[in-house]
Amino acid sequence: LVVDGIHYRSECPTRLGAYPFCDALDLPSYSLAKSIFAAMAWMILEQSSPGTGQSEVRRYIPECNDPRWDGVTLEHLLDMASGNFQSLEHNVDEYASYESAFMEGDTHAQKVRAACTLFPHQADPGSVFAYHTSDTYLAGTLMSALLGNQAGSLDGVPGDIHTDLVYESLFRPLGLSTVSGTTRRTYDAIAQPFAGYGLTLLSNDIARLGLFLAAGDGLVDGKQRVEPDLLAAALQRKPDDPGLPAGGENLRYNNGFWAYRSNLGGACRQPVWIPFLSGYGGISVAILPNGTVFYVFSDHGRFEWLAAAIESNKIQSMCK
Repeated sequence: LVVDGIHYRSECPTRLGAYPFCDALDLPSYSLAKSIFAAMAWMILEQSSPGTGQSEVRRYIPECNDPRWDGVTLEHLLDMASGNFQSLEHNVDEYASYESAFMEGDTHAQKVRAACTLFPHQADPGSVFAYHTSDTYLAGTLMSALLGNQAGSLDGVPGDIHTDLVYESLFRPLGLSTVSGTTRRTYDAIAQPFAGYGLTLLSNDIARLGLFLAAGDGLVDGKQRVEPDLLAAALQRKPDDPGLPAGGENLRYNNGFWAYRSNLGGACRQPVWIPFLSGYGGISVAILPNGTVFYVFSDHGRFEWLAAAIESNKIQSMCK
């Protein structure tokens, strides 16, 4: 729990006892990367090049030159709203992709071909939430194409969406560890970052990122690092842009971020929306509306942070 800038952390338990070097324990991001990598990359691009989110998949990803991708944009991909899906039941499509050439593919050619063809077109873009890591991979691919076309960030040399865009523009200024400067990529000359998973973080990286997000303005040392309106919408701070229902009336997804509605155990007369990041196996980072941050990394398959939010509310109310 991060409160008033102080990082409170338990020991780091393992099946063989407490890990002795907790400060240096490598933590996997899994799908936290959808928020802190893919979504942040988009918001950084939008800050310098407004309208990036309206870039169309078919224009920038040749492998997706198919009618099912008509009208689908980068923003649709990051909203999990491409309109291409097999099932809207929880995780049915996502788990199916694990058995496909997308998750198993080592090269960009394998991954992008699978991501473009996995699911049929069933709804208008932007109308229905359907969670696909493959869509975030396509978002990363599209942004890589954009960054190459825009001459990148290194004196006219095309840049890399992780190293040059996210790490240099955001992670390094936030004081994150050098561990966050690497990401999993395809095993080929393209070395395409996975975007939707594949980061490694230290616990203090999570605390720093959480406080940056909780501030909600996209500023680092007074400099605007990400487009503030998109970040505010992701954090449920723009009522006119709440995102899509994500499997229930109390769940939303917008700009790569989840949000959950709760009255915090009856403490609030009106429910509040709490943005959070979620990763496979039991990883949660809750960006609480009172400016505190709670995180847990586990592989037990449980996503439990609401009890911590209720306790945090006793420290500083987040009720409207």
